[in-house]
Amino acid sequence: MPGQGTQPEVPGGDPSLRAHPAITMLGQGLFITGLLIVYEMVGRKFLTGEVRLGTSLAWAEELAQYIVAWVTMIFIAFAAISDEHVSSSVLPRRVRELPVIRILIDWATVIAMAAVALIWLGPGSNMVFTDYQSGASSTSSLQAPYWLVHLCIPIGGLLLLGVVGWKVWARLKAQLRGSD
Repeated sequence: MPGQGTQPEVPGGDPSLRAHPAITMLGQGLFITGLLIVYEMVGRKFLTGEVRLGTSLAWAEELAQYIVAWVTMIFIAFAAISDEHVSSSVLPRRVRELPVIRILIDWATVIAMAAVALIWLGPGSNMVFTDYQSGASSTSSLQAPYWLVHLCIPIGGLLLLGVVGWKVWARLKAQLRGSD
């Protein structure tokens, strides 16, 4: 019979198939990176030698590298907060009966993330400040200031530190609820 076993129409399509806006932004960044690399490869093959248009294509490769760095640093925090990162479930399955070990592993993970975030935030900020003071810029035709390029490191650290804070809050709340 018509209409039986079908789900109602959802404006904009199936909501379970819609990507999170951050994932969409990640995909767009990687797509632009791919286009830049293809442009640079085609340009290197066909726009060099006698047909050269008087421009360097090195900026395309450099910009692609910068986009990848920014996307990586920003989306590490997104992956950590949404638990979409690469992980292993061997230990959690084996220590399910040992809640103390599971709690220790959870806290060790949070401490390791905090250490990485602080390393990115501290020395990363120092690198940005030093680059800003020196006025250093890339040597290609892009001439991007290095402080702007390296800014992704402390921003990634700050975002990851925010994730650590959120995870600490969530774990403490869960442990307090468990002790009631």
